[in-house]
Amino acid sequence: MTGDNENELSRRAFLSMSWRRADPAVSTEPSRPATASSLVLLGSIQSLRDLAVGEVVVSPRRADIHAVRTTTGVLALHSRCPNDGALVAWRADERSEDSLTPSGRFYCSRDASIFNRLGELVAGSADGPLPALVIAERDGSLWADEAKPEALENEERLRREFEFPRPPE
Repeated sequence: MTGDNENELSRRAFLSMSWRRADPAVSTEPSRPATASSLVLLGSIQSLRDLAVGEVVVSPRRADIHAVRTTTGVLALHSRCPNDGALVAWRADERSEDSLTPSGRFYCSRDASIFNRLGELVAGSADGPLPALVIAERDGSLWADEAKPEALENEERLRREFEFPRPPE
């Protein structure tokens, strides 16, 4: 491809588009209303509350949904790179890119983008942060709504956090 024709695709763009179509976990459709089939289990409220602040766990049902224990609750992230939909790995033993704990960050092996545990882009060529998911509470468990992923910035992302109620004093 010479790039002279504006309708031509780069090799990377073509491969990215074909990979997204081949992977059913990567949605190319716009957000849709939440249904029971769009909810992904994060875990019981108690098990998530018991995590140490900064601890990150993968959903028991989906390898690309992570729950992050924050100082006040839980944040759910869709751990697919915003560039091409590649699965972003959680690396618990690497140096941290946030102030919650000294180790742990997300890493995309395709474009070498690095995200902190809150999903914020720290380095690399990704188009933005990891999408934060809306969290729903049902029957003592927390569920991430994968139908509404949004790559929100900083303070807006933390509004997606599920805050644990404070115990009565």
